[in-house]
Amino acid sequence: MILSGQKEVLIKNQIFYYDNSRYLIAPMYLSAKSAITKTPYLALKIAFSVDEILEIIKEIGINKFNNTKDLGLFFGELDKNLLNAIFRLISLENSDKFRANLIKKEILYLLLSGDGGDFLRSYTQNGSMKNIILKAINEIKMNYKNQINIENLARNFNISSSSFYSNFKEITGVSPLVFIKHLRLEEAKNILLNSNLDAHSVALMVGYESWAQFSREYARMYGLPPIAHTKFLKSQGFYKIRLLSLE
Repeated sequence: MILSGQKEVLIKNQIFYYDNSRYLIAPMYLSAKSAITKTPYLALKIAFSVDEILEIIKEIGINKFNNTKDLGLFFGELDKNLLNAIFRLISLENSDKFRANLIKKEILYLLLSGDGGDFLRSYTQNGSMKNIILKAINEIKMNYKNQINIENLARNFNISSSSFYSNFKEITGVSPLVFIKHLRLEEAKNILLNSNLDAHSVALMVGYESWAQFSREYARMYGLPPIAHTKFLKSQGFYKIRLLSLE
């Protein structure tokens, strides 16, 4: 949720704006572009594990959901109950984990019983295609530096390669190979920004065997070669940027 300012998100050729009147649910890493459109900007991220979500689903007894197509993101309206729970959570001392867990359960209950409930359930329901793609993305995130065989990955989830490719692109907006490329380039950008490593070393670190290919694809994605882009971002004050999706 945004506490101050406004953000723009571009996904699947559609642009969405959200500010402190809305919240965003993002169940997995997506190939999306975002930009801060109003400042000062301050945002808060609350992370929930799949197990935490499933625990609340089990407790409230709502297992069915309408499995409709979506953008992989959900924008919901913030109401007083949800805001109250969120502010109670962030006002707690770090050591008060017991109360924090109770409030997180309350927040999940409000999300699952609200307009975003079906969206959340569709990604956590074991065996659903969205859940399979979510698990596949987690596999890719853990191994993106290595050579990933997409056919073997699909086989691990007991689905055909063609079904995996088509559903992956429908859910994430890009093919598995493009997704891996974007993941590597995002991580390369963050390493370059937050270290003194040279671009050749970083290219190898994120899984590229060819420096020329890395430089070419980096420039295509960001508009500038790696070193020039890093210098530009640092001149604009973009220091200590963390790729939240790789936490």
